[in-house]
Amino acid sequence: MNRLERLRRALPRRMQWLANRRPGAGTDRGRAAARSTERELVALAWPIAAAMLGETGIALVDTKLVASLGAAALGGVGVAIVLMYLCYSLVFGLMRGVKVRTAYAFGQDRPEDGVRYAHAGLILGGLLGAGVWLVTRDVTWILEALAVDPAIVPYARDFLAARTYAAPATCPARNSPRPGGPPIR
Repeated sequence: MNRLERLRRALPRRMQWLANRRPGAGTDRGRAAARSTERELVALAWPIAAAMLGETGIALVDTKLVASLGAAALGGVGVAIVLMYLCYSLVFGLMRGVKVRTAYAFGQDRPEDGVRYAHAGLILGGLLGAGVWLVTRDVTWILEALAVDPAIVPYARDFLAARTYAAPATCPARNSPRPGGPPIR
């Protein structure tokens, strides 16, 4: 038996030894705590994972629908999707900060501050959504500044304008609490 084979056989034993060194590991109490943590993690993560899968699915459907129109249309949709994700990512990142501040205020038993943060986030989201909507009505100048092929500019401009039409409503909605969370009064 060579050295590599000995290491392969010893690795599972060493990993088990490391796992058992944690306090409470290997006991019923330790396993229950791990299961509880896993359940909590899944409960927090599944909406985000579902939303990400949904966005990917929408992009795939858009690509499939536009593919029959030709290479220029497909390129325009691709560029527009990237710009749309950029706009929404900036806004949603700011909304994530509002959610953190709101949750922190509620966690510190200051619900009145939490409500103020939530209301400010809704207003900020509405204003940013209106800004995204306004900027994306005609992005020809942005596409030209990015040196996008002139053949795909009309497709990208029209697709981006259509996909971001609901931005004023979508952006503040990212600040809303998750289902089962505290209501915003």
